[in-house]
Amino acid sequence: MCLNPPGLKENPRGTPKWAKHKGVKKIEIRVGSDTITLQLDGRGGGTSSSTLHITEADEDFGEEYQPSYNSAIDGLESLALAHACAGINVEDHRYVTGIAAALEAISNHHT
Repeated sequence: MCLNPPGLKENPRGTPKWAKHKGVKKIEIRVGSDTITLQLDGRGGGTSSSTLHITEADEDFGEEYQPSYNSAIDGLESLALAHACAGINVEDHRYVTGIAAALEAISNHHT
């Protein structure tokens, strides 16, 4: 049970749809052999992770590209998370095709 701070008025129309707890949901977006994993918290937020980041073990990329490439991947993960939180079907094949195109552009730009 949540207690409201003193002076906070109740919403006369009830809790808005977007604020209702919908339960935790895990979404995996598979792009080729890689995966973007989104964990929605059911309250409008969540976390993201993926197998797309460059590590020291990846010899295909020059060390100078690693920070900017990983930042671009973080941005793409965050965008997918924001879309999923907004209710967009990020598992739709058209969305996944767009993610694949973005990954190709990121890779081309950072190699």
